[in-house]
Amino acid sequence: MQRFRFLKLFQNKLLFGLGLTLIILALLSAIAFFLVKKLRPAVPQTIDIGEADAPFNRGKADRKALQRLAKREQPVTWVFAGDSITHGCMHTDYLRNYQEYFTQAMKASPQRAQDIVVNTGVSGATTAELMQYFDAWVMDYRPDVVFICYGMNDCAAQGMTVETYRQNLGEAVRRIRASGAIPVLHTPNTSRRQRNIVPYLEAARKLAEEEAVLFVDHNAFWSVHSREVKNLMSDAIHPNEYGHLLLCRYLLQSLDLTPFAKGLLKSGSYRDIPLPPDQAPVPAPLSHDMQKSRLLAPCLSNGKPSVWVYLGGAATAGTQLSANGARAYPEHIQEVVRWEMIDDEYTTRMRYCLNSAHPGDTVSDMLAHYDDWAGRFRPALVSIMPELEADGLVSEDVFERDLAALVRRARADGALVLLQTPLLLREEAGAYLSVMRRLADAQGVLLLDHALLAQQVAEQYPNTGDKWLFSNGLPNAEGELIIARNFCVTLLTVPKKSRILTKDYSCV
Repeated sequence: MQRFRFLKLFQNKLLFGLGLTLIILALLSAIAFFLVKKLRPAVPQTIDIGEADAPFNRGKADRKALQRLAKREQPVTWVFAGDSITHGCMHTDYLRNYQEYFTQAMKASPQRAQDIVVNTGVSGATTAELMQYFDAWVMDYRPDVVFICYGMNDCAAQGMTVETYRQNLGEAVRRIRASGAIPVLHTPNTSRRQRNIVPYLEAARKLAEEEAVLFVDHNAFWSVHSREVKNLMSDAIHPNEYGHLLLCRYLLQSLDLTPFAKGLLKSGSYRDIPLPPDQAPVPAPLSHDMQKSRLLAPCLSNGKPSVWVYLGGAATAGTQLSANGARAYPEHIQEVVRWEMIDDEYTTRMRYCLNSAHPGDTVSDMLAHYDDWAGRFRPALVSIMPELEADGLVSEDVFERDLAALVRRARADGALVLLQTPLLLREEAGAYLSVMRRLADAQGVLLLDHALLAQQVAEQYPNTGDKWLFSNGLPNAEGELIIARNFCVTLLTVPKKSRILTKDYSCV
């Protein structure tokens, strides 16, 4: 009996000791968390980039050639080739990556509004894959300027020596120049691989100096500002949405392209980027369409790099979203098909989005410029979303004639054609929407009817227009997400954990 009491007493003391230990550990954890929050630098309003690497590039022949390109009347084709940092998936919380900020900067300038910007970055890529897929990642787009940013994976890849890395970069520079285009070398941001990557960075710097290549040394700048950039990272390797904005600003300044990016540089409070989540989003009743999904399937499983071209107006171009870093719907779709839906087949990461839309484009414009905006890229998919603004609409007959001709033109190139009605709530567009629906039905064209979705939702939720649209009728950030979500749910087999299914922005 006495022994039992002793054991009971010992057990109680043990439980008390464990409980006290857990309480102490919890208090220590809370204190540690508080100290980390206090000591870790806040996201800076701005990081002064000064002239960046512009002094290093001035005086080079390629810099003069780049300035001439930036001033010419004809459109310029810019290609970004790189690894996951250029790819820009997952780590920006469905906001723009640095290439998309660059696109915004160009398209927001009347002088450069017709430019084509292509992102062929592939997660996991090294310069070995760049050599293997050089035509698909660079030359097939007939570029005027090619940005090259590799090294983060090269420094960790088995068998990728500094010498091989240098040779691959040098060969890329040679081939780009031989085509008449301008190469621009980048270094990646700082990361946990900094110690390993240093000799690769030095090789890139030496190549840029010896060959007089335009050079943007992000790594050197981030190294100097190591404390400030800590909160610009998504993980130990990849920048977050704030970091991508810094990458774009530094790039523009280093190449003296700031005259075309004043808005981007001035709107630069990092705190202004994130959009708050909507606590009461308007639900959209979406469902998978097996028949339509089967039509799109060949674009997803062709075993080779492919290009999806998006034609349209402001809603597709996304220029109305310049103030907050939100993406247009084609870029949301690209995140899903180039990252969330990839498999072991490497080319599934190469379903490239080419946003060839411009504010004010009509179907007649798309037809007249089809070769420049779509045909020359040999697209697997051509998406057409007409801009049905109330002012300046062409007649229904002209609209139907040119839309039918545009569909025939894309089909003749072997592309799958997707018609998308705009997300809108304007009764005056009804006749043009009927033309699109009639044409899709008569010619067996794949149709995604966002206008019908908006109408159905608005009947149940009168505030739908306020939630999804700007006062001028164009989709806001939430509206662009709804378009992308409708596309993905209806036409794709989206992973259950895809953020396209749950992401919402508060735009009211």
